[in-house]
Amino acid sequence: MTQKNTRLYLVNPHLILSTDDLFTTGIVYMPVGLSYLAGSLDARNISYEVMDCFGERPNQVELKQNFVWRGLSDQQVLARIDPSHNNIFVVYGINIAAHDSVEHLIKLFRQNFETSKIIVMENSQAVTAYSLKAVQEELHRYGADFLGTGDIEVATLPLLEKIIEGKDLKELRQTDGVGFLDDEGRGAYNAEAKKIEDLDILPFPSWSRFPLENYWSLKYSHGPME
Repeated sequence: MTQKNTRLYLVNPHLILSTDDLFTTGIVYMPVGLSYLAGSLDARNISYEVMDCFGERPNQVELKQNFVWRGLSDQQVLARIDPSHNNIFVVYGINIAAHDSVEHLIKLFRQNFETSKIIVMENSQAVTAYSLKAVQEELHRYGADFLGTGDIEVATLPLLEKIIEGKDLKELRQTDGVGFLDDEGRGAYNAEAKKIEDLDILPFPSWSRFPLENYWSLKYSHGPME
């Protein structure tokens, strides 16, 4: 189903820890939303790659002001991406603590792959989630084309299918539950997509391309104690 020369990346952000509050900000959350999107893509035979910026290098750290960033460096991120393709990036807004990484990745992708499509996908199923609608214009300012909110299967997934199929901007904007910039450059937001009532129809999450062994090797029961 994927168009020739189109490459889709599912991107989990870095884990960011405050040096003043390691226990709270250092909690590791699995990218469950991305795994559900991966499962839906597998069910539709849509090819993709996973780039888990934290999970692939969980013990690689960089100090940025009063915060510790754990995960891939910019150079390692960029080395994974083929600039000859029409790249689509789905950056996962996993939680508020990772917001700076989400914005950083958006800027990194936009600066290096100007014609790419960048979607920020909301984590709508966890108590640690945060509202993308509340920071919509900020995300667009850094280079995001669209925000996918609500249930993954009825917002982000249909948007991706339309992008891959080469649908025009007007049709992309009409996807329920999607945020975008209107013709005046202002943040606009479609009506929320209907919720899925029968959860049994959904594909199971797919973890096969995620670096699960790196998560297990951390042996965390919660955040790091010291």
